[in-house]
Amino acid sequence: MTALGSMASLGFTRLQERGRVVFSAAIDGRVYARHGTSIDTRLLVIDRSPASDPLSFPASPGIAPDTDTLLEWVTGTVPARLPTSPALPDCARSKPGAAVAAISLRSRLQAVTHPTAQHGAPLVYNAVTWSPTAGSNLTDSLYENYALQSVRIEGARPHPTKLVQSAAMASVAPPQPSYKPLLPPAVASSALLSDAQLESVIYAGEAHSGFLTGRWTVDETYDNLTAAADDASSAVVFRRGWMLGDGTGAGKGRQVAGIVLDNWLHGRTRAVWISKSDKLIEDAQRDWSPQKAARGARSQAAEPSHVQQSRR
Repeated sequence: MTALGSMASLGFTRLQERGRVVFSAAIDGRVYARHGTSIDTRLLVIDRSPASDPLSFPASPGIAPDTDTLLEWVTGTVPARLPTSPALPDCARSKPGAAVAAISLRSRLQAVTHPTAQHGAPLVYNAVTWSPTAGSNLTDSLYENYALQSVRIEGARPHPTKLVQSAAMASVAPPQPSYKPLLPPAVASSALLSDAQLESVIYAGEAHSGFLTGRWTVDETYDNLTAAADDASSAVVFRRGWMLGDGTGAGKGRQVAGIVLDNWLHGRTRAVWISKSDKLIEDAQRDWSPQKAARGARSQAAEPSHVQQSRR
């Protein structure tokens, strides 16, 4: 830790009061040469339990010349995980005063699950007119800090981590929405969803409230569509979709859970949550559980290997 400097050492010491560093090693930047960079990268493994001695850190095995060596170090030296208590929402982990904050937020979360709080209410927000000169101080950098531009959500908390967006996106405000999501009030007031995450729920609902132009007939395979006349008896319309393109750290799982909950409280109680692999099932359950508890919704997870593939 000495090589990192006194400020970095102090930061990691504080970190170990909440989570212990169990492994630290660098990998030679030349490993990434084919990807256009040669910057050395460090891998840290942190267990979510306070260290017995915040000033003590594991010795680094050095700089790995390749990924195989790094993996060998990890599998050979990283200790077994300590047992953990049931996870609290990410926003609780991001705040100092771990014991007090955890107890306080857990009690608020229990309040959400109380039967008297199982009914949603329209999310209160105001649509606002934004312009670069009135709102933000745009710079000549590649990225700008992210902030809500077209809505102000009553009682919403800021996102627990810093969010950024491209300078091009920051210079143009999104359209003003009118859709009012139906959510338990404590989802916003208890920071189960941040203001940026609630904004996603608003815009998803705005899109889902409308339909794509045109009417269509669908064949028996459900794969092929044919344009149909507006008065065709067998024609169907398709609801508009919404794409969430946020990066790591924005809490996409929680945003999806909020969108599902909004639909649930509107009476649309069937949703399919599809993940890339079975490794993400626990993440999906973690993100859905606090909001599921707010409504008493049921869910069932199935691993991809247990789902019969279609023969079509």
